[in-house]
Amino acid sequence: MTNPSRYLRQINVFIASPNDLNSERELFPKVLEKVNRIKAKPKGIVLEPVGWEDTLPGMGRPQEKINEDVVRSDLVVMLLWKRWGTNTGKYSSGFEEEYNVALDSRREIWMYFRAVSSDILADPGVQLKQVLAFRDRIETEKRLLFRMYDDEDNWREIFLDDLCKWLDRLPPDSPPDQPPRLPPDLVEPKIPHIEKVLHGISREIEKTEVHKKKIALDLARKAWELAGKSRFSEAEWYFSRAIDSYPGPEIYEEYSSFLKTIGAPSRAKTILLERENREYDVFICHASEDKVIARPLAEALRSRGLRVWYDGFSLTLGDNLAFSIDRGLANSRFGVVILSPSFFNKKWPQKELDGLIAQETAYSKVILPIWHKVDSDYVAHYSPVLAEILAISTDKGLDVIINEIAKVVSRRRLQHKNQ
Repeated sequence: MTNPSRYLRQINVFIASPNDLNSERELFPKVLEKVNRIKAKPKGIVLEPVGWEDTLPGMGRPQEKINEDVVRSDLVVMLLWKRWGTNTGKYSSGFEEEYNVALDSRREIWMYFRAVSSDILADPGVQLKQVLAFRDRIETEKRLLFRMYDDEDNWREIFLDDLCKWLDRLPPDSPPDQPPRLPPDLVEPKIPHIEKVLHGISREIEKTEVHKKKIALDLARKAWELAGKSRFSEAEWYFSRAIDSYPGPEIYEEYSSFLKTIGAPSRAKTILLERENREYDVFICHASEDKVIARPLAEALRSRGLRVWYDGFSLTLGDNLAFSIDRGLANSRFGVVILSPSFFNKKWPQKELDGLIAQETAYSKVILPIWHKVDSDYVAHYSPVLAEILAISTDKGLDVIINEIAKVVSRRRLQHKNQ
Protein backbone atom coordinates (compact mmCIF):
# COMPACT_ATOMS: atom_id res chain seq x y z
CA MET A 1 0.00 0.00 0.00
CA THR A 2 1.32 3.45 -0.93
CA ASN A 3 2.38 5.65 1.94
CA PRO A 4 0.19 8.81 1.63
CA SER A 5 2.97 10.98 3.04
CA ARG A 6 5.45 9.81 0.42
CA TYR A 7 6.78 12.38 -2.03
CA LEU A 8 5.22 11.98 -5.50
CA ARG A 9 6.67 13.32 -8.74
CA GLN A 10 3.97 15.27 -10.57
CA ILE A 11 3.48 14.78 -14.30
CA ASN A 12 1.20 17.38 -15.89
CA VAL A 13 -1.13 16.01 -18.58
CA PHE A 14 -2.81 18.66 -20.76
CA ILE A 15 -6.00 17.98 -22.73
CA ALA A 16 -6.74 19.94 -25.93
CA SER A 17 -10.01 19.72 -27.85
CA PRO A 18 -12.75 21.86 -29.40
CA ASN A 19 -16.01 22.13 -27.45
CA ASP A 20 -17.83 19.23 -29.14
CA LEU A 21 -15.92 16.74 -26.97
CA ASN A 22 -17.10 17.79 -23.51
CA SER A 23 -17.95 14.18 -22.59
CA GLU A 24 -14.34 13.17 -23.12
CA ARG A 25 -13.15 16.22 -21.18
CA GLU A 26 -15.33 15.15 -18.24
CA LEU A 27 -13.87 11.64 -18.38
CA PHE A 28 -10.29 12.90 -18.62
CA PRO A 29 -9.64 13.70 -14.91
CA LYS A 30 -11.53 10.56 -13.87
CA VAL A 31 -9.29 8.35 -16.00
CA LEU A 32 -6.19 10.04 -14.56
CA GLU A 33 -7.54 9.58 -11.05
CA LYS A 34 -8.05 5.86 -11.66
CA VAL A 35 -4.60 5.42 -13.22
CA ASN A 36 -3.06 7.30 -10.28
CA ARG A 37 -4.70 4.84 -7.90
CA ILE A 38 -3.85 1.60 -9.71
CA LYS A 39 -0.57 2.39 -11.45
CA ALA A 40 1.07 5.81 -11.01
CA LYS A 41 1.26 6.33 -7.24
CA PRO A 42 2.85 2.93 -6.56
CA LYS A 43 5.62 4.13 -8.92
CA GLY A 44 6.03 7.41 -6.99
CA ILE A 45 4.20 9.43 -9.67
CA VAL A 46 0.98 11.44 -9.74
CA LEU A 47 -0.70 12.49 -13.01
CA GLU A 48 -2.19 15.98 -12.78
CA PRO A 49 -4.94 16.93 -15.29
CA VAL A 50 -4.55 20.32 -16.98
CA GLY A 51 -6.88 22.03 -19.46
CA TRP A 52 -8.04 25.47 -20.51
CA GLU A 53 -10.52 25.31 -17.59
CA ASP A 54 -7.52 25.55 -15.23
CA THR A 55 -5.90 28.55 -16.93
CA LEU A 56 -5.82 31.63 -14.71
CA PRO A 57 -7.08 34.92 -16.16
CA GLY A 58 -4.78 37.85 -16.72
CA MET A 59 -3.64 40.53 -19.12
CA GLY A 60 -2.83 39.67 -22.71
CA ARG A 61 -4.18 37.36 -25.38
CA PRO A 62 -6.22 34.54 -23.69
CA GLN A 63 -4.70 31.84 -25.90
CA GLU A 64 -1.20 32.84 -24.74
CA LYS A 65 -2.19 31.92 -21.18
CA ILE A 66 -3.37 28.50 -22.36
CA ASN A 67 -0.15 28.07 -24.35
CA GLU A 68 1.85 28.57 -21.14
CA ASP A 69 0.00 25.61 -19.61
CA VAL A 70 0.83 23.52 -22.69
CA VAL A 71 4.54 24.32 -22.30
CA ARG A 72 4.42 23.47 -18.58
CA SER A 73 2.90 20.06 -19.30
CA ASP A 74 4.80 16.83 -19.83
CA LEU A 75 2.18 15.12 -21.99
CA VAL A 76 -0.34 16.75 -24.34
CA VAL A 77 -3.48 14.73 -25.16
CA MET A 78 -5.30 16.07 -28.24
CA LEU A 79 -8.77 15.07 -29.45
CA LEU A 80 -10.79 16.01 -32.54
CA TRP A 81 -14.23 15.11 -33.85
CA LYS A 82 -16.42 17.40 -35.98
CA ARG A 83 -15.40 20.86 -34.83
CA TRP A 84 -12.12 22.65 -35.47
CA GLY A 85 -12.58 25.74 -33.32
CA THR A 86 -12.29 29.52 -33.62
CA ASN A 87 -9.53 31.62 -35.15
CA THR A 88 -7.10 32.93 -32.51
CA GLY A 89 -5.52 35.65 -34.61
CA LYS A 90 -2.38 33.58 -35.15
CA TYR A 91 -3.84 30.21 -36.15
CA SER A 92 -7.13 28.98 -37.57
CA SER A 93 -8.12 27.62 -34.14
CA GLY A 94 -6.95 27.34 -30.56
CA PHE A 95 -6.46 23.60 -31.13
CA GLU A 96 -4.04 24.23 -34.02
CA GLU A 97 -2.12 26.79 -31.98
CA GLU A 98 -1.83 24.41 -29.00
CA TYR A 99 -0.62 21.66 -31.35
CA ASN A 100 2.14 23.86 -32.76
CA VAL A 101 3.15 25.10 -29.30
CA ALA A 102 3.41 21.47 -28.14
CA LEU A 103 5.55 20.61 -31.18
CA ASP A 104 7.83 23.63 -30.75
CA SER A 105 8.33 22.91 -27.03
CA ARG A 106 8.96 19.22 -27.77
CA ARG A 107 6.10 17.98 -25.59
CA GLU A 108 4.97 14.40 -26.01
CA ILE A 109 1.73 14.42 -28.02
CA TRP A 110 -1.02 11.79 -28.12
CA MET A 111 -3.57 12.37 -30.89
CA TYR A 112 -7.07 10.85 -30.95
CA PHE A 113 -9.75 11.26 -33.64
CA ARG A 114 -13.38 10.39 -32.91
CA ALA A 115 -15.09 8.56 -35.77
CA VAL A 116 -17.54 10.58 -37.89
CA SER A 117 -20.62 8.90 -39.39
CA SER A 118 -20.66 8.34 -43.15
CA ASP A 119 -23.73 10.54 -43.73
CA ILE A 120 -21.93 13.52 -42.17
CA LEU A 121 -18.74 12.77 -44.11
CA ALA A 122 -20.77 12.84 -47.31
CA ASP A 123 -21.54 16.52 -46.74
CA PRO A 124 -19.01 17.96 -44.27
CA GLY A 125 -19.27 21.57 -43.19
CA VAL A 126 -16.45 24.08 -42.92
CA GLN A 127 -15.43 22.94 -39.43
CA LEU A 128 -15.28 19.22 -40.29
CA LYS A 129 -13.36 19.91 -43.52
CA GLN A 130 -10.65 21.58 -41.44
CA VAL A 131 -10.53 18.56 -39.10
CA LEU A 132 -10.21 16.16 -42.05
CA ALA A 133 -7.50 18.31 -43.66
CA PHE A 134 -5.55 18.30 -40.39
CA ARG A 135 -5.85 14.50 -40.13
CA ASP A 136 -4.54 14.16 -43.70
CA ARG A 137 -1.65 16.43 -42.76
CA ILE A 138 -0.80 14.28 -39.74
CA GLU A 139 -0.84 11.15 -41.90
CA THR A 140 1.32 12.78 -44.59
CA GLU A 141 3.91 14.33 -42.27
CA LYS A 142 4.23 11.11 -40.21
CA ARG A 143 5.49 13.14 -37.24
CA LEU A 144 3.29 11.24 -34.80
CA LEU A 145 0.84 8.36 -34.67
CA PHE A 146 -2.84 8.81 -33.91
CA ARG A 147 -5.69 6.60 -32.76
CA MET A 148 -9.32 6.44 -33.91
CA TYR A 149 -12.16 5.73 -31.48
CA ASP A 150 -15.95 5.26 -31.70
CA ASP A 151 -17.39 7.15 -28.70
CA GLU A 152 -16.43 8.51 -25.28
CA ASP A 153 -16.62 5.08 -23.59
CA ASN A 154 -14.35 3.57 -26.23
CA TRP A 155 -11.91 6.50 -25.80
CA ARG A 156 -11.88 6.03 -22.02
CA GLU A 157 -10.78 2.40 -22.43
CA ILE A 158 -8.13 3.25 -25.04
CA PHE A 159 -6.76 6.22 -23.11
CA LEU A 160 -6.61 4.30 -19.82
CA ASP A 161 -4.74 1.46 -21.53
CA ASP A 162 -2.32 3.90 -23.22
CA LEU A 163 -1.54 5.59 -19.90
CA CYS A 164 -0.89 2.32 -18.11
CA LYS A 165 1.46 1.06 -20.84
CA TRP A 166 3.23 4.43 -20.90
CA LEU A 167 3.76 4.35 -17.12
CA ASP A 168 5.10 0.80 -17.35
CA ARG A 169 7.89 2.13 -19.56
CA LEU A 170 8.82 4.90 -17.10
CA PRO A 171 11.47 4.13 -14.48
CA PRO A 172 10.19 4.24 -10.88
CA ASP A 173 10.77 7.50 -9.06
CA SER A 174 12.68 7.29 -5.76
CA PRO A 175 12.94 10.77 -4.15
CA PRO A 176 13.28 11.31 -0.40
CA ASP A 177 10.42 9.97 1.71
CA GLN A 178 9.50 13.44 2.97
CA PRO A 179 9.69 16.71 1.00
CA PRO A 180 10.97 19.76 2.88
CA ARG A 181 8.26 21.63 4.76
CA LEU A 182 8.08 25.27 5.77
CA PRO A 183 7.61 25.97 9.50
CA PRO A 184 4.00 26.91 10.39
CA ASP A 185 5.08 30.40 11.57
CA LEU A 186 6.25 31.13 8.00
CA VAL A 187 3.15 29.70 6.32
CA GLU A 188 0.29 31.06 8.45
CA PRO A 189 1.03 34.80 7.94
CA LYS A 190 0.71 34.23 4.19
CA ILE A 191 -2.81 32.77 4.36
CA PRO A 192 -4.71 36.14 4.38
CA HIS A 193 -2.62 37.27 1.41
CA ILE A 194 -3.34 34.05 -0.46
CA GLU A 195 -7.08 34.40 0.23
CA LYS A 196 -6.96 37.96 -1.12
CA VAL A 197 -5.19 36.78 -4.27
CA LEU A 198 -7.71 33.98 -4.79
CA HIS A 199 -10.58 36.43 -4.36
CA GLY A 200 -9.01 38.67 -7.01
CA ILE A 201 -8.68 35.71 -9.36
CA SER A 202 -12.36 34.89 -8.79
CA ARG A 203 -13.31 38.45 -9.78
CA GLU A 204 -11.21 38.23 -12.95
CA ILE A 205 -12.87 34.94 -13.92
CA GLU A 206 -16.27 36.57 -13.43
CA LYS A 207 -15.30 39.49 -15.69
CA THR A 208 -14.01 37.08 -18.34
CA GLU A 209 -17.25 35.07 -18.35
CA VAL A 210 -19.37 38.20 -18.62
CA HIS A 211 -17.20 39.42 -21.49
CA LYS A 212 -17.50 36.08 -23.33
CA LYS A 213 -21.28 36.18 -22.98
CA LYS A 214 -21.39 39.73 -24.38
CA ILE A 215 -19.28 38.69 -27.38
CA ALA A 216 -21.59 35.73 -28.03
CA LEU A 217 -24.71 37.91 -27.91
CA ASP A 218 -23.09 40.45 -30.27
CA LEU A 219 -22.24 37.64 -32.71
CA ALA A 220 -25.82 36.36 -32.53
CA ARG A 221 -27.17 39.85 -33.30
CA LYS A 222 -24.83 40.08 -36.28
CA ALA A 223 -26.08 36.66 -37.45
CA TRP A 224 -29.69 37.88 -37.38
CA GLU A 225 -28.72 40.98 -39.35
CA LEU A 226 -27.18 38.78 -42.05
CA ALA A 227 -30.20 36.47 -42.00
CA GLY A 228 -32.42 39.51 -42.64
CA LYS A 229 -30.41 40.08 -45.82
CA SER A 230 -30.85 36.39 -46.84
CA ARG A 231 -27.13 35.74 -46.26
CA PHE A 232 -27.90 32.52 -44.41
CA SER A 233 -24.53 30.77 -44.75
CA GLU A 234 -22.71 33.73 -43.22
CA ALA A 235 -25.37 33.97 -40.51
CA GLU A 236 -24.87 30.33 -39.57
CA TRP A 237 -21.11 30.88 -39.37
CA TYR A 238 -21.69 33.74 -36.89
CA PHE A 239 -24.00 31.56 -34.78
CA SER A 240 -21.27 28.88 -34.71
CA ARG A 241 -18.77 31.49 -33.49
CA ALA A 242 -21.26 32.62 -30.84
CA ILE A 243 -21.62 29.09 -29.43
CA ASP A 244 -17.83 28.69 -29.42
CA SER A 245 -17.55 31.90 -27.39
CA TYR A 246 -20.26 31.13 -24.84
CA PRO A 247 -22.33 27.92 -25.15
CA GLY A 248 -25.17 29.23 -22.99
CA PRO A 249 -28.88 28.43 -23.41
CA GLU A 250 -29.71 31.86 -24.84
CA ILE A 251 -27.29 31.32 -27.73
CA TYR A 252 -28.58 27.82 -28.46
CA GLU A 253 -32.17 29.10 -28.42
CA GLU A 254 -31.26 31.90 -30.85
CA TYR A 255 -29.50 29.45 -33.18
CA SER A 256 -32.43 27.04 -33.01
CA SER A 257 -34.90 29.85 -33.84
CA PHE A 258 -32.75 30.82 -36.82
CA LEU A 259 -32.76 27.24 -38.15
CA LYS A 260 -36.54 27.07 -37.83
CA THR A 261 -36.82 30.40 -39.65
CA ILE A 262 -34.86 29.11 -42.65
CA GLY A 263 -36.93 25.91 -42.80
CA ALA A 264 -34.63 23.48 -41.00
CA PRO A 265 -36.68 22.34 -37.96
CA SER A 266 -34.96 18.95 -37.74
CA ARG A 267 -31.56 20.65 -37.45
CA ALA A 268 -33.03 23.01 -34.84
CA LYS A 269 -34.10 20.00 -32.78
CA THR A 270 -30.62 18.46 -33.19
CA ILE A 271 -29.00 21.68 -31.92
CA LEU A 272 -31.17 21.69 -28.80
CA LEU A 273 -30.45 17.99 -28.20
CA GLU A 274 -26.74 18.73 -28.53
CA ARG A 275 -27.22 21.39 -25.89
CA GLU A 276 -29.02 18.93 -23.62
CA ASN A 277 -26.28 16.32 -24.04
CA ARG A 278 -23.64 18.83 -22.97
CA GLU A 279 -25.43 19.90 -19.82
CA TYR A 280 -24.92 18.84 -16.27
CA ASP A 281 -28.04 17.59 -14.55
CA VAL A 282 -27.53 19.82 -11.52
CA PHE A 283 -25.08 22.27 -10.07
CA ILE A 284 -24.82 22.73 -6.31
CA CYS A 285 -24.50 26.30 -5.08
CA HIS A 286 -23.45 26.55 -1.45
CA ALA A 287 -21.66 28.66 1.10
CA SER A 288 -18.06 27.55 1.56
CA GLU A 289 -18.89 26.68 5.19
CA ASP A 290 -21.51 24.13 4.02
CA LYS A 291 -19.18 21.73 2.23
CA VAL A 292 -20.03 19.20 4.94
CA ILE A 293 -23.48 19.01 3.32
CA ALA A 294 -22.64 19.85 -0.30
CA ARG A 295 -19.85 17.34 -0.88
CA PRO A 296 -21.70 14.19 0.33
CA LEU A 297 -24.74 15.36 -1.64
CA ALA A 298 -22.69 15.73 -4.83
CA GLU A 299 -21.04 12.34 -4.40
CA ALA A 300 -24.36 10.61 -3.67
CA LEU A 301 -26.05 12.17 -6.73
CA ARG A 302 -23.13 11.11 -8.93
CA SER A 303 -23.47 7.56 -7.61
CA ARG A 304 -27.09 7.67 -8.82
CA GLY A 305 -25.87 8.44 -12.34
CA LEU A 306 -26.46 12.21 -12.32
CA ARG A 307 -23.96 14.61 -13.82
CA VAL A 308 -23.15 17.06 -11.04
CA TRP A 309 -21.26 20.35 -11.26
CA TYR A 310 -20.05 21.08 -7.76
CA ASP A 311 -16.51 22.36 -7.34
CA GLY A 312 -17.01 25.80 -8.89
CA PHE A 313 -19.89 26.86 -6.66
CA SER A 314 -18.41 27.29 -3.22
CA LEU A 315 -19.49 30.86 -2.36
CA THR A 316 -17.42 33.18 -0.22
CA LEU A 317 -18.00 36.70 1.10
CA GLY A 318 -18.09 39.24 -1.73
CA ASP A 319 -19.05 36.78 -4.49
CA ASN A 320 -21.75 37.81 -6.95
CA LEU A 321 -24.67 35.45 -6.28
CA ALA A 322 -26.56 36.37 -9.46
CA PHE A 323 -23.48 35.72 -11.59
CA SER A 324 -22.81 32.37 -9.91
CA ILE A 325 -26.38 31.17 -10.48
CA ASP A 326 -26.38 32.49 -14.06
CA ARG A 327 -23.16 30.61 -14.79
CA GLY A 328 -24.60 27.43 -13.30
CA LEU A 329 -27.88 27.58 -15.21
CA ALA A 330 -25.95 28.22 -18.42
CA ASN A 331 -24.52 24.72 -18.10
CA SER A 332 -27.02 22.76 -15.99
CA ARG A 333 -30.66 21.66 -16.03
CA PHE A 334 -31.26 22.44 -12.36
CA GLY A 335 -29.68 24.52 -9.64
CA VAL A 336 -29.55 23.09 -6.12
CA VAL A 337 -29.06 25.99 -3.71
CA ILE A 338 -28.28 25.19 -0.07
CA LEU A 339 -29.93 27.90 2.04
CA SER A 340 -28.38 28.08 5.51
CA PRO A 341 -27.30 30.63 8.13
CA SER A 342 -23.85 30.62 6.50
CA PHE A 343 -25.44 31.29 3.10
CA PHE A 344 -27.42 34.29 4.35
CA ASN A 345 -24.47 35.60 6.36
CA LYS A 346 -22.86 36.46 3.02
CA LYS A 347 -25.23 39.46 3.11
CA TRP A 348 -26.49 39.11 -0.46
CA PRO A 349 -28.34 42.19 -1.74
CA GLN A 350 -32.12 41.73 -1.64
CA LYS A 351 -32.38 41.98 -5.44
CA GLU A 352 -29.91 39.11 -5.87
CA LEU A 353 -31.90 36.81 -3.57
CA ASP A 354 -35.18 37.67 -5.29
CA GLY A 355 -33.41 37.36 -8.64
CA LEU A 356 -33.16 33.59 -8.21
CA ILE A 357 -36.84 33.45 -9.15
CA ALA A 358 -36.35 35.69 -12.19
CA GLN A 359 -33.50 33.52 -13.44
CA GLU A 360 -35.58 30.40 -12.94
CA THR A 361 -38.28 31.90 -15.19
CA ALA A 362 -35.81 33.20 -17.76
CA TYR A 363 -34.18 29.81 -18.21
CA SER A 364 -37.41 27.78 -17.93
CA LYS A 365 -35.55 25.72 -15.37
CA VAL A 366 -35.90 25.01 -11.71
CA ILE A 367 -34.08 26.21 -8.63
CA LEU A 368 -34.19 23.42 -6.04
CA PRO A 369 -33.68 24.95 -2.58
CA ILE A 370 -32.43 22.86 0.33
CA TRP A 371 -32.98 24.29 3.79
CA HIS A 372 -30.13 23.54 6.20
CA LYS A 373 -30.65 24.70 9.80
CA VAL A 374 -33.29 27.22 8.61
CA ASP A 375 -37.10 27.28 8.25
CA SER A 376 -39.58 29.30 6.18
CA ASP A 377 -39.64 32.18 8.69
CA TYR A 378 -35.84 32.40 8.68
CA VAL A 379 -35.69 32.45 4.85
CA ALA A 380 -38.59 34.94 4.61
CA HIS A 381 -36.69 37.36 6.84
CA TYR A 382 -34.11 37.69 4.08
CA SER A 383 -36.30 37.09 1.02
CA PRO A 384 -40.08 36.53 1.20
CA VAL A 385 -40.09 35.59 -2.49
CA LEU A 386 -37.42 32.93 -1.96
CA ALA A 387 -39.34 31.50 1.00
CA GLU A 388 -42.28 30.71 -1.29
CA ILE A 389 -40.32 28.24 -3.44
CA LEU A 390 -41.03 24.64 -2.47
CA ALA A 391 -37.96 23.39 -0.57
CA ILE A 392 -36.77 20.29 1.25
CA SER A 393 -35.00 20.33 4.60
CA THR A 394 -31.87 18.45 5.60
CA ASP A 395 -33.85 17.42 8.70
CA LYS A 396 -35.44 14.75 6.48
CA GLY A 397 -32.08 13.14 5.78
CA LEU A 398 -29.74 12.93 2.83
CA ASP A 399 -31.48 9.90 1.27
CA VAL A 400 -34.82 11.73 1.00
CA ILE A 401 -33.16 14.77 -0.59
CA ILE A 402 -31.30 12.59 -3.12
CA ASN A 403 -34.47 10.72 -4.07
CA GLU A 404 -36.42 13.94 -4.61
CA ILE A 405 -33.69 15.50 -6.80
CA ALA A 406 -33.27 12.26 -8.79
CA LYS A 407 -37.05 12.15 -9.44
CA VAL A 408 -37.12 15.73 -10.74
CA VAL A 409 -34.13 15.13 -13.03
CA SER A 410 -35.63 11.87 -14.35
CA ARG A 411 -38.87 13.63 -15.24
CA ARG A 412 -36.99 16.32 -17.18
CA ARG A 413 -34.92 13.72 -19.04
CA LEU A 414 -38.11 11.86 -19.99
CA GLN A 415 -39.74 15.06 -21.25
CA HIS A 416 -36.82 15.77 -23.58
CA LYS A 417 -36.70 12.19 -24.77
CA ASN A 418 -40.38 12.31 -25.79
CA GLN A 419 -40.13 15.68 -27.54
